[in-house]
Amino acid sequence: MNLSEIKSKYGREDRDAVLKAYPIAIEENKGQENKLNELAFLAADFAHPEALVLLFEAGVSPAVAADYGFTLLHILARQEESRYVLKPEGAVAKTTPYCLTTRSALFARTRTKA
Repeated sequence: MNLSEIKSKYGREDRDAVLKAYPIAIEENKGQENKLNELAFLAADFAHPEALVLLFEAGVSPAVAADYGFTLLHILARQEESRYVLKPEGAVAKTTPYCLTTRSALFARTRTKA
């Protein structure tokens, strides 16, 4: 399951099918940090917190930064690929605090180890 296939499922507005595709993509890209990060950016772009849960559990950092330093929150706000797809009502509002709390927990763990 590649990125284009998942984007296509988002385009058909079938979030259930998309959510089923993420575990397959995660398994296929195990050990490939860049590919998993791309999946996380896609999930953030489409405001899909359930997919982000799967990706964080697979080891993607909530603090991951893409080109130019964009984080998952930046991508969520920018809506690059998703600008032509109607998101479910409240999806962005649901995804934003999830990204923030997960990221805060990561930083809290990092500070206690130092």
